[in-house]
Amino acid sequence: MKCRETKKNLIRFVDGDLPEQENAAIQRHLNDCASCSAQFNMLIKFYPPAEQIQKQPPPPYLWEKLYLKLDSVEDKSLSSLNLMKLVPKLSNFALTFAVFIFSVLLGVYLGGDPQIQAQETFSANTENTVMSELVQETFIDTFDDLPPCSIGNAYLTLKSE
Repeated sequence: MKCRETKKNLIRFVDGDLPEQENAAIQRHLNDCASCSAQFNMLIKFYPPAEQIQKQPPPPYLWEKLYLKLDSVEDKSLSSLNLMKLVPKLSNFALTFAVFIFSVLLGVYLGGDPQIQAQETFSANTENTVMSELVQETFIDTFDDLPPCSIGNAYLTLKSE
C-alpha cells in the first residue's frame, strides 16, 4: 500500500472501520514506513481509538430542554409568518396597483380626440413629404461655404461620388 492511501485511511484504521485486508495492509505499511508510522503515532496522541473514549450519559433534563427549545422555535416561526396579517397588506397593494393601471388606461382612452386622430393620419402623409424636402435642403446647404481643404468639403466630395 502507498503512503498516500495509508494516510487517507489512518482515521478509519484507528476507529477499526476498515475491512481486515485493508487493516493488515496498513499495518504492514506502518511497520515498513517511518513517515507514516510517525504520523500514526501523532494521530493516536490527539485522536484516541473509539474504545478508549469514555461515554458519559446525557443529563436527565436534556430531552426536556430540547423539546422546549423546539416548541419555542416552532411558535416563533408561526407567529412571525402569520398570514392573516400579511393578506390585508397584499390586498391593499393589489387594489392600489389595479386602480393605478385602470386610471392610466382611462386617461389614454379619454385623452385621444377622434378628430385629432383623423387629422394626424391625414397629415402624416403630407408631413413625410415636407420633412424629406426640408432634410434635402438643409443637409447640403450647411456645407456650401466650406474651404476646399476642410473635412466637410471632403465629405461632400465623397458623398456626391
